[in-house]
Amino acid sequence: MYCGGSGAFFLAAESSVIPVGKNGAVAFDLLYKLHYVTNASYATTLKYFYHFMDFFVYKLSSRNLPSVTNLHTQLKNVVIGSIRGDDDGSNEDVVGEEDEEK
Repeated sequence: MYCGGSGAFFLAAESSVIPVGKNGAVAFDLLYKLHYVTNASYATTLKYFYHFMDFFVYKLSSRNLPSVTNLHTQLKNVVIGSIRGDDDGSNEDVVGEEDEEK
């Protein structure tokens, strides 16, 4: 999958290029499903990412890898906040869930 200069996404396989529109989520969904339908192997460098998608997003796998479970746990514990205008690079102004309880 790649994004052309116009912001459009394409799936490329061997000598074929298929335009899939400008929505990256839709393009990835098609890429993922193309792997599944054709029983293609995932790229080695993306193996754990695709296993994460298999288990937690598409619910296609009944067996999960420990490293994928660890990633899921870490993602669940991420606190997303906002930074208020200081340019000093410190994180003192990050507002997260723990700050909201005060």
